[in-house]
Amino acid sequence: MPRRVSSLHILDKQVSRRSAQTQADFSWWPCRSGCAGCCETLAEEPQVTRAEWTRLKRAVDALPESARGRIGRVLGRGGAGASSPGPLVCPLLESSSGRCSVYAARPLTCRTYGFYAGRSGIRACDLVIEGAVERGAERSVCWGNEDAIQRDLSRECGPARSLSWWWNHPDERG
Repeated sequence: MPRRVSSLHILDKQVSRRSAQTQADFSWWPCRSGCAGCCETLAEEPQVTRAEWTRLKRAVDALPESARGRIGRVLGRGGAGASSPGPLVCPLLESSSGRCSVYAARPLTCRTYGFYAGRSGIRACDLVIEGAVERGAERSVCWGNEDAIQRDLSRECGPARSLSWWWNHPDERG
């Protein structure tokens, strides 16, 4: 297990450097604290590895009881999409502030969103795409390689499962 945690830490640093460089190169970049557009319009519940879940669970356990209870109710009933069609809201989002309740422990998929692209295209919300197009910057952005990050994460930390899966399988929580 220690190798997985350190591998996750290395990937976190790599993604953090790429994201910080993008924000430094493009001061207009919309991905900032309090912008929860991506968290409020998920196509699916975030998928995390055991190492990510272990880190997330510690962060959730450190939250005030009211926040833990809210997250537990959503994940316990099957996750963000269990009762609503259409875009999902991340169960880790603190809606009153528009911030992630476990920001320092957020999954890699959240860390890369808005800064990375994969074979299927750029993984970003309309604010990022429209901002780049408006400024003629879509070709000058050096997007990170999402496929490589996910491949490395899977190789080092195992398969990813939904947040609600981890929550509802206590024997597998790690």
